[in-house]
Amino acid sequence: MSLLARVTAGALLGLLPLADCAQQAASAERRRVAEDFHASQPLAAGAEGAGLRAQGPTHPAADHASLPVIAVVPQMKDKAAAIHYLDRWWAELPDARGAAYFDLIQRKDSAGIDWRVRRYDQATRQVMLDVCFSGELPWVGFEGYSREWYAGGQLREELTYHKGYVEGLLRTYYPNGKPRRVAEYHRRRLVRSVCYGAQGEAISCPPYHTYAQFRRPGRSNTADVFTWINEQYPQYMPANYAGRTQDTTYYAFYVDSLGYAQKPRILLGRNEHVNAAVLKAIGSLPRFEPATQEGEPTHEALAGGLIYEHRSR
Repeated sequence: MSLLARVTAGALLGLLPLADCAQQAASAERRRVAEDFHASQPLAAGAEGAGLRAQGPTHPAADHASLPVIAVVPQMKDKAAAIHYLDRWWAELPDARGAAYFDLIQRKDSAGIDWRVRRYDQATRQVMLDVCFSGELPWVGFEGYSREWYAGGQLREELTYHKGYVEGLLRTYYPNGKPRRVAEYHRRRLVRSVCYGAQGEAISCPPYHTYAQFRRPGRSNTADVFTWINEQYPQYMPANYAGRTQDTTYYAFYVDSLGYAQKPRILLGRNEHVNAAVLKAIGSLPRFEPATQEGEPTHEALAGGLIYEHRSR
């Protein structure tokens, strides 16, 4: 990706220059060594308000209409930069209609980083997420320093990835900037962690994040969700369907904090019969065990692709 392309993509959004993920990771590593990454010392929460020193920048409204809009991530294969829209629960959208957030996706070439994704609030242009990836497409192999912010600009999470896994310290904060969790990872394993209540008292650590899961024996992980959709959609195809097609339909939805699949949508699909059948299959999903974040039920966005072939009956 050329320097001009990088500058143009940023200028279209009125963005302030931000260090790339490799630079951020190096900075985080220096801070990590300087603070408390010594195995002989207890994990430190960090100075009170540490998160407040790393608030997410806000950006003025700017025209980003010149960047292409993608409906699905595979469309990035031949692009240097693009915009991808999401709803209020971070579930993918095919275009800007109903969007609450958008991703600025940029191709990179820096110290093992191939992609950088920054997520912005559609209304305020505040950055909500800054994360990088290695590989042919973004959202495959996490790499480098990652940060996430609350809506008010307070840092919520910071961590470093190496080859898709957390490595070093993961820190989370309350909306007021007080530390919530400090966890240390080494060679893909959690070494130790300490958690704090809202008043700063030490508490036992709940699971940091769990995914939405089926409440059915033998079907519990995310892959089972997509298998269910693949198995169920044929029964919703028209009985007299006589077309012969081979293609892929991409879809998205979210599972709410009560465990119900909500707002299914087609991101990209050229066969209207398959599209309708996929939406009905998603609607037939049984109730989930909802996802959790820091031990509390939360919404979770899911997206998948159905590769299909139908022949004349």
